[in-house]
Formats: sequence, structure tokens, C-alpha cells
Amino acid sequence: MKNRAMPDSPLPPDERLLHATVLVEIGELYDAELEIASLLEDHPEDLTALDLLAKIKHMRGELSAAVACWAQVHAKTPSYGEGLMRLSSASAT
Repeated sequence: MKNRAMPDSPLPPDERLLHATVLVEIGELYDAELEIASLLEDHPEDLTALDLLAKIKHMRGELSAAVACWAQVHAKTPSYGEGLMRLSSASAT
């Protein structure tokens, strides 16, 4: 894909997250990761973005990185059930 995420994207965070999600769905993991990394630079506490980064890492087989991301999600909000569920299932593999 030719369009690369720009660090100072003029789009609001929710639209950047949606864009990254669509990129993941069409298999453009590299571009999605760039968008998420940029978003997390600007909004490091965005747990949805961190969860999507974990998903990208998991899809690439980078399981240690995925578990680390999901552990951060869980640590920041213990009731964030999806992060805990994924952390548990990823640890089992």
C-alpha cells in the first residue's frame, strides 16, 4: 500500500484506529502497525489501540510481543476481559 501513516496525522484518534482496523482486516499488517504505532505515540494510554497492536503481533507470530501488549492492557484495566482472555489463550500456546 502506498499511503503510509504520518506521525502527525490530522485525523482524530478514532478514525486512525478505524483505518488501522480496516488495514488489519485486509491483511495490510505493516501499514496497520505503522498507523497504530503513530497513534500510540500521540495517545499512549489508548487501550483499544494497544489491543489492536497485540492482535497484529499475534497474527505475525510475534507471540512474546503480543503477550506483552495484552499484559499492558490487562494491567491498566484489570476488568478489560478481552485482554485477559487473549493473554490467557496466548500463554497456553
